Amino acid sequence: MKMFDVKTTTEPVTWPVTLTEVKTHLHLTDSDNDTQLTDIFKQVTKEVEEFCGIAIGTQTKVWTFDFCGGVEYKIPYNPVASITSITRKTEAGTYGETLVVNTDYDLDGQLEQTLKIFGGGRCKVTYVTGTAFATCPPSLKLGILNEIAHRYEQRGDEQTFGFSNDALNLIIKHKDFSWE
Repeated sequence: MKMFDVKTTTEPVTWPVTLTEVKTHLHLTDSDNDTQLTDIFKQVTKEVEEFCGIAIGTQTKVWTFDFCGGVEYKIPYNPVASITSITRKTEAGTYGETLVVNTDYDLDGQLEQTLKIFGGGRCKVTYVTGTAFATCPPSLKLGILNEIAHRYEQRGDEQTFGFSNDALNLIIKHKDFSWE
């Protein structure tokens, strides 16, 4: 069970693999299944993000959380590029107090940032996160490509839950176990 509520408000514009890379990995040259392949790699990428607890590709997220005053929490779906805003709930249904860095909260760390809200309370944290694709680890990219290949080759068959073994062995290296 997760201890946080995170919603993606802006999806990535680009993905860690391209259609050309997927087709090369699958040894395909025709364009008959391009739409299906695109759908598969977007679905796989989102499932890898959820499983690993990381953000792949620049996107905006809103994290709603009940903070205990003085406790540091790792921000989910690292790496964090920037904090857009933090608001604290002031009454039922209203997040009316905008918090100020170094006065109301503290950020620490570089890529895996932590957040401490002074005084605590329920807050909404809006932030930009994601791995730049130029620096997407090769093992993660290969894991995504292997899972795409598995699902493409098994299309029409009864689907099982989870990732194929070839993909999982590469993807799990990037899993953030902080929130388990």
